[in-house]
Amino acid sequence: METKLYGAILADPFLDAGLVSPPGIPTAPAFPSRKWRTAIKGSFSTGTNGTGFVYIDPYHTVFNDVPCGSYSEAAYAGSNFVGTTTTGVSSFNNIQSPYATATLANGILARLVACGIRVRYTGTALNRGGSLVGVYTRDDYSTLSNRNYSGVLTNFPYVSAQSVSEEWEGATWFPTNNASLDYYNPGEIFTYNWYDFASLGVMVYSPNSVTLTFDFEVVCFWEYQGPGVISLSPSSSDFLGMSNVIEGASRVQTGPEKGWLSSFVSATADAIETTSEWMYSHPRTVQVLSAGASHLLRSGNTQYRAIEL
Repeated sequence: METKLYGAILADPFLDAGLVSPPGIPTAPAFPSRKWRTAIKGSFSTGTNGTGFVYIDPYHTVFNDVPCGSYSEAAYAGSNFVGTTTTGVSSFNNIQSPYATATLANGILARLVACGIRVRYTGTALNRGGSLVGVYTRDDYSTLSNRNYSGVLTNFPYVSAQSVSEEWEGATWFPTNNASLDYYNPGEIFTYNWYDFASLGVMVYSPNSVTLTFDFEVVCFWEYQGPGVISLSPSSSDFLGMSNVIEGASRVQTGPEKGWLSSFVSATADAIETTSEWMYSHPRTVQVLSAGASHLLRSGNTQYRAIEL
């Protein structure tokens, strides 16, 4: 069950309606952990130069008392992702995180399970125009800060460009190395500024002279262990299932005709379908991920689709 939910929210973190409890990462050993979902909602707009953005460092969402991201406002006059204090740029915290910086420094271990960011246009049809790009730079210490629209398109592999619309568009974090799946002490490790390693975001460019407005949402799933951690729930270990989910993530390919989110789900479903033993022991997981691939590929990654669990 946990592998099924983990694979589903990794592909689409916004697929959480009806979840009884957030899943963890089904790795061994499966010690009990606290599993937590957070949601950040806000709005942003394009600035005087036609550029607008919202972006985050997914790992800084573990704290509730320091910034994890920023967004542009109508007074923004630049054309790049900016995390520092600038006219027309505001930062935000993940206030739904259960832990502050000082608490996490006392030996609590955490790991990121899933994270996504998405936006949708909220203005009039008359003023709608331009394009947007959702991007994930991987867990390799690259940052979106100081990148402009064209720089994002040409420098990062996990990019999905779309026309501005009223549908949700965005980008999703996924693990790209072994460290992405490990517990760590965030109070000791994350002493850097969030914008120096911000890897997940959306940028809008519109040549229109009018200001475009957007809603945004950031959803993150976290898992905690250690001294003082409460509300622990059982965890599970699923070597074959987990291997197939990660194989799907590692095989993601991008291209102008296919968004990487649908590629991820398709690759995962394909990996599962080629492992007969795993299919035999986890038929429901195969059904969910295959259905997810079908939904997302039919949508062309122009919006997030609900996968029926």
